[in-house]
Amino acid sequence: SNGGRPPPPPARRAVARPDIDSRDGRPGLTVVCAALNIATETVLRPAVRTVVLGGVAEPYSFELIGPLATATMRDLWLDTMFVGTVGLDVHAGLTCNSDAEAGVTRIMIGHSRRVVGLATAEKIGHRALAGICPVSALTDLVIAGPVTPELREHLEESSVRLHEV
Repeated sequence: SNGGRPPPPPARRAVARPDIDSRDGRPGLTVVCAALNIATETVLRPAVRTVVLGGVAEPYSFELIGPLATATMRDLWLDTMFVGTVGLDVHAGLTCNSDAEAGVTRIMIGHSRRVVGLATAEKIGHRALAGICPVSALTDLVIAGPVTPELREHLEESSVRLHEV
């Protein structure tokens, strides 16, 4: 038990895993961050190499956007990308509130072998302003809470693996 405190953020939990310790003095994991708050969590762990995209920080999401972020990302290739979303709709796909943020995220998705969407059930059926990607662009989707039959069917048709937590 953590004394009633909320659980640590996912980035902090991910980099605290003992299986990513350094090997031969080299980092056991490289994390490419498009958000300053994620970079702040990952840089505290010596076994993790933290790569931060350049650019202008969005005030509320802490996401780095603009030509510097997209130029940096064009030269990087990722094994697995985790993408959060403001909205998750079978027709609109994954959406967020910033077209600039969506643009950087799309480049990251295009440069990733595996794309894991992260959402809570209340985001299902919601559409935000800017489209990030269609649901079919994901390899996996992690949902906290109940999944609608419509989304479940769409995921099966799109060959997206569903992970319910």
